[in-house]
Amino acid sequence: MTVAGCSSDGTTDEQPEEDTDSPEVTDTDTDVSEETPTRTVQPAGEPEFEIVSLNHPQEIEIGEMFTVEMTVENVGNGPGAFESQVSVLHPTAGWVKSGDAEVEEIESGETGTWVSNEVTLETTGEYRFRIDELEEEFIIEAVPPVIQLEYTISAGKMPEELPEDIRKRRSDGGQREEGYKWVIVEFDVIEGALNMQDIWFRSRVETSTRFYDLDHATGDLVDGVQSRGDIKQGGSGIALYQIPADTDTYAWNLEQTQQNIEANLR
Repeated sequence: MTVAGCSSDGTTDEQPEEDTDSPEVTDTDTDVSEETPTRTVQPAGEPEFEIVSLNHPQEIEIGEMFTVEMTVENVGNGPGAFESQVSVLHPTAGWVKSGDAEVEEIESGETGTWVSNEVTLETTGEYRFRIDELEEEFIIEAVPPVIQLEYTISAGKMPEELPEDIRKRRSDGGQREEGYKWVIVEFDVIEGALNMQDIWFRSRVETSTRFYDLDHATGDLVDGVQSRGDIKQGGSGIALYQIPADTDTYAWNLEQTQQNIEANLR
């Protein structure tokens, strides 16, 4: 039998005394909360670019190497890289890709510079380029290379008055017209390569009254210019013309030639 207050082993269950040292908790209506500091994160801004400078030749000889240099400024409120296609205007196809302009990441307010690869223009004429991203256009004029000549000019009525190294191979001996005299232009190519076709079809002798075309007897001369081929740097040529015998004033005129010829009278 079990008696209340005793365990089965004869020991007595003692109730623990109440802890009178426990703090007293007072319930109040006051709501106390801890405020945590907050930080506003601004979204990253977008870059925006403007051209500061764009350097390129206004005029270039065909076949001559050149570069284009462009500096852009990031006027936006965030960093970014500049990238744009560079196009050239084709006569029939419109704007055609020529290359790419790229500058690595540029901070806001800073500038960056792009320099193109070396390029050449192969035919004469006006080339219109465009930086597509900024809709910026520029023009480069391709001109023929400069051909430098030095020459002498003289006149005479009789074939023997021509330079000694001029020898005729035509059956008529390259006869001059009655009442006319020969004008002989002897020249050396100092720089470049002279297209003889230009001299054959487009050179003239100018007098006070008119122009006189090259006489085709020129083709029968030693060192005479031909209707095709080149006279390279260091080479020489001779051109013949006929003008009225009573003409005292005459000059070699190359204004119609397609090459960029600078001819200096010795």
